[in-house]
Amino acid sequence: MTHKLLILSDSHLFGSRYQELFGVNTYQTLHKLSTHIGDAGGSYDLAVASGDLSEDGLSGAYEEFHDLTQGLASSFVWMKGNHDQFDNVSVELTKKYIHPEWHLDPWSLIFLDTTLKGRDEGELGESELLRLEEFMEKYSDKHLLIFMHHQPIEVGSEFIDELGLLNHQEFWELVLRYQNLRGVIFGHVHQEYDSNVGEVRLLSTPSTAMQFKPFSRELDFDLSTLGYRNLTLNPNGSMETKIHRIVAVN
Repeated sequence: MTHKLLILSDSHLFGSRYQELFGVNTYQTLHKLSTHIGDAGGSYDLAVASGDLSEDGLSGAYEEFHDLTQGLASSFVWMKGNHDQFDNVSVELTKKYIHPEWHLDPWSLIFLDTTLKGRDEGELGESELLRLEEFMEKYSDKHLLIFMHHQPIEVGSEFIDELGLLNHQEFWELVLRYQNLRGVIFGHVHQEYDSNVGEVRLLSTPSTAMQFKPFSRELDFDLSTLGYRNLTLNPNGSMETKIHRIVAVN
């Protein structure tokens, strides 16, 4: 069976819908993009928010994210980014949106926590590495996808690559032992990325708020577009994907 996914990334909402980040009202950008996705009429089995749903981690930001994105897919998974504070997510929303893994036969998806308290860099702790290894052993007969917030590979932008997954070498040494890993999907970089490590596809998704200019040595923005990614998972283990962009809020 074929499964269709919607991927959103780095929305950076605040507890107040009027607050701005670098001059961008992130509530308005997500509102515009979500409306566009809804109007496009796509049918998605699962949506994934790949971290930094909120900028300030306040409970109101997560309520706003829920309100703006509900109904976009049959199910939705929220992932923790370095700006998120999921302790402030209500019990009801935690139960609905925060999951360690998801299964869309013959695919199995794991959602890893790469955050380090008080830091922008990421790392997979011992417990997450163990969980990942157990997952890959358990589902050795499935096509596997790994989701994380921090990038496990350099994307070519010096400032954000300094804030990636610190123990990426340990990660790759583990996962490349398995021949059924099909892809690694991450957020954090605020730009489109698509490459391969061996047979493993690596993908990131443009932000719903603002883009970082590719190949920048220092933080530099592209505020012209908002984006999201479609991902189709085929029964034979192949993937089809496309980035969609719209003009940002004026």
